[in-house]
Amino acid sequence: MVFTRDFSKAIDVSLNYFVTGEDAVGAYGANVVECKEASKYFGFAKLGAGPARDTVTVEIAHADKETIGTACGKGFANPKQTFGELGAGEAYVPQGFEKKARFVVDLTTSKAVLEADFTKR
Repeated sequence: MVFTRDFSKAIDVSLNYFVTGEDAVGAYGANVVECKEASKYFGFAKLGAGPARDTVTVEIAHADKETIGTACGKGFANPKQTFGELGAGEAYVPQGFEKKARFVVDLTTSKAVLEADFTKR
C-alpha cells in the first residue's frame, strides 16, 4: 500500500501491486500456464516481517521458464480432475510440480531476492 498526504494533510491510500497470483488447484485440479509466459505465480503463503527494515518475507509457489517449458513441451501427466478445457497455448502444471521458494521483498524498491528454495528435486 502506498500512503500519501496532500496539501490539506489528508492521507490517501492506494494499492501498489508487486505481484499477483492465482491458485486454481482446488477448483480445477491443476494450475494453468500460458506457454508464452516467462513465469507464473500460483500462490503466496507465510507473509511475515523481513530481516531488515521495510522488508517482508513470503513463500511463493510458481512456475519458472523451465517448468513452463516442460509443461508446454513434452508436458506433465494430466491431472485426474480438471474443469473445462485448455485454451490455445496453455498447459497444466499439476500440484507437486510447481516450484516453491521463500523471497525477501524490499517494500521501498519492490525488488525480491531468493532466500530459500523448497522445490522438491
